[in-house]
Amino acid sequence: MTLPIRILWLCALLSCVHAADAQVVVHLKDSGKLIGEAVLKDGEAALELKICHSHKLTIPKTAILKYESASATQAARPKAAPQPAPRALLSDRELARIETLILEFFGQPERRAQILAEIRREDAVPLANVDRLSKSILRAARSAGPKLREGDFVFDHPTYRGNVHVELHPRPANRTTTRTASGPAITQAAEEESYALVLLLHGGGEGEGRWQSGADMFIEPYRKALGRVIFLCPTVLEKHYAEWGKNPAEEDYVKELMKAAKRTWPIDTDRVYCAGYSMGGYGTWHYGGHQADVFAGLVSGAGGILLGMQRDETWGWGILSNLRHTAITFAHAKDDKPSPVWSDQAADRILKESSHQYGGGYVHRYTEYDKGGHNGASRDMSAAATWSATHQRPRYPKAVVWEPSRSFIRHFYWLRDERPQFFTRVEAAIDGNTIDVKLTRLSGGFSILLNEHLVDMNKPVTVRCAGEQVFHGVVQPSLSAMIESIEDKLDERMWFWGRIDF
Repeated sequence: MTLPIRILWLCALLSCVHAADAQVVVHLKDSGKLIGEAVLKDGEAALELKICHSHKLTIPKTAILKYESASATQAARPKAAPQPAPRALLSDRELARIETLILEFFGQPERRAQILAEIRREDAVPLANVDRLSKSILRAARSAGPKLREGDFVFDHPTYRGNVHVELHPRPANRTTTRTASGPAITQAAEEESYALVLLLHGGGEGEGRWQSGADMFIEPYRKALGRVIFLCPTVLEKHYAEWGKNPAEEDYVKELMKAAKRTWPIDTDRVYCAGYSMGGYGTWHYGGHQADVFAGLVSGAGGILLGMQRDETWGWGILSNLRHTAITFAHAKDDKPSPVWSDQAADRILKESSHQYGGGYVHRYTEYDKGGHNGASRDMSAAATWSATHQRPRYPKAVVWEPSRSFIRHFYWLRDERPQFFTRVEAAIDGNTIDVKLTRLSGGFSILLNEHLVDMNKPVTVRCAGEQVFHGVVQPSLSAMIESIEDKLDERMWFWGRIDF
């Protein structure tokens, strides 16, 4: 691919970041834009732009109209909000009032902000009441909201309405069928043994796409590897080119589908996987990276990162760094013209560099073929699915790297960001009861979420930023932390009852 053609192709695929968030915005003479983290070299003939980590792009000056570079300012030292005052053991009447608020929070989505503000005014709860309240929150979260069923159906959600196919393997021997308020029958497993969950993202393009496209590559190998497994196979809401990777609304839609699956069946949330080919491979990179704390393993065939326009992002940010604890396998043929191989090659290099930088993690498997065109990587998909199924999600890793980038993804392992935006990063590590954080272009609006699996909650916790102490004290149980962390993923295996706000 010649350089001018590659630049035109990247202009069509790299999307615009709001100027306030971007570090460098390059305006091209063909009206396109390129976004990068920094200018590496401004020469007479070309501009060298840092895109993400070690991935860079050289742009001839003849193609550039102008570029805007925001000077990187040093973020201020974060300030911790005071912990709520400890609270005495709640009476039965107080518990009943709180449980009513919990039911209202989940049952009245339009009032959630108002109810949460009321809860945060009296946020502290006694440790002795945490167990009962967590169970109340889980019950309320599972009872409110849409559920799924086996077969083909239309998923009705307050925001989204789309076609979905679901398969249970093996099908429950004893099933109970209930009728929802909106009509469709919901089939629930009588037994409580949990299922692994596999999200399959189909291929397609402009005006086409259905769940079966590519599913045959993955269903049988995952069935053999996982045993009890549910396949969640949505069809895109809009049949546009590169829709899975291009449109953040599709990602939010899939997030809601996975929560609905957890309302319907017992899911082993440490064994949730995502796989796709072509357009589905692009979707796997984006969903798996943005929500890496949800998945145990990812499979992308003939895909890559950042396919689509006008997504307010640049290549690799919010995806690659997040994969420290999530295994990914991907494959590509060098002569794949519809999905150029350079993205997977760059991702392979950066994941290796990241593993070296952090002393491990970033487990991945990349397979490249010389020939085969767009279908060339399909020969690896069965082995890739089997490989991914050998991995499980770590629930509470004590070292996390997060680049928040999606407005609807505010939780990542034990971190929370109220205003996710590109070119920000949080690196956090726990050693005993000391937490060290390193912030990139971020000084506030984030939280550290805690529980007994991460620190000794009976002892003071110390938080340091760049070696300076920014918090020291005993973290109180927080009702709002419990509600928000459970509501975000409906994952009873990964929720938090303590929070330090900055």
